Amino acid sequence: MRKRPSPQRISPPDLPTQLEMTLLPPERLAPDAQLSELALSGWDLTDQEAESATFDAVLIEQSAFTRLDAPRLRLKDVRIVKTDCSNARWPYLTADRAEFVDCRMTGFQLSEAKLMDVRFVRCKANLALFRYASFRDVGFEDCQLVEADFLGADLRGVRFVGCDLTGANLRGAKLDGADLRGSRLDGLQIGAEDLRGAVIDSNQALALSYTLAGLLGIVVQE
Repeated sequence: MRKRPSPQRISPPDLPTQLEMTLLPPERLAPDAQLSELALSGWDLTDQEAESATFDAVLIEQSAFTRLDAPRLRLKDVRIVKTDCSNARWPYLTADRAEFVDCRMTGFQLSEAKLMDVRFVRCKANLALFRYASFRDVGFEDCQLVEADFLGADLRGVRFVGCDLTGANLRGAKLDGADLRGSRLDGLQIGAEDLRGAVIDSNQALALSYTLAGLLGIVVQE
């Protein structure tokens, strides 16, 4: 059995050993809200709007952020677990040492986000939008990213471990050093030059050869 590539060193959230458990999370996310050193569970922010907010050293579990519109959200040392972020809109998100674990993220919008030391683990992020986002020391592990849109994103050095990228859009993305080995790449939307510097395995190279041949105008006949 082929050994799967392990994720690169990503600094985990620096959370205090003891966090204050908030039994009644705030009903609304106030403008410019700042939450720090808290543990929240069952927090429902569905369909809410908040122009900007800051979470610092916060653990969030089993919550609902569905369609939460938070254009300038800032996360530092944050872990979000088993939370529904479907169709949430967080463009310009700034995240430093954050983890999303077992989250539902269908249609999640992170265009032009800046992510550093961030892990996505077993997340369902089909149709997610990462256009022109910047990734630094970021890993996707066992994630569903079917038809996710990474147009123009800076994915240099990002590792995709056991992910499903079927139909994903990587046109114009920077992939130098990005490790795609072991992930599913069927129907990948990509230009011939976009793959320059990406790391793929031999099986992926064979599968992508037909796509690249078509892009180059090469007719493959048996």
